[in-house]
Amino acid sequence: MSSITVMTTTPERPGNAPIFEVLIQEHGDVLAEAREAAQATESEAARALDWSDLHPAAEDEDE
Repeated sequence: MSSITVMTTTPERPGNAPIFEVLIQEHGDVLAEAREAAQATESEAARALDWSDLHPAAEDEDE
């Protein structure tokens, strides 16, 4: 019969993740940069797909 041992670790303080702090120091805050890029892309896509300016012109043609 085999047994499985699950090991868990608890950080000294909740929310304290020193490995991430080191990675951010070494490589920059990649998650923040990705989040900013995603927001900029979403905003650009919303502007590109916003056809609301065309609707008033179509209404004027009906008159």
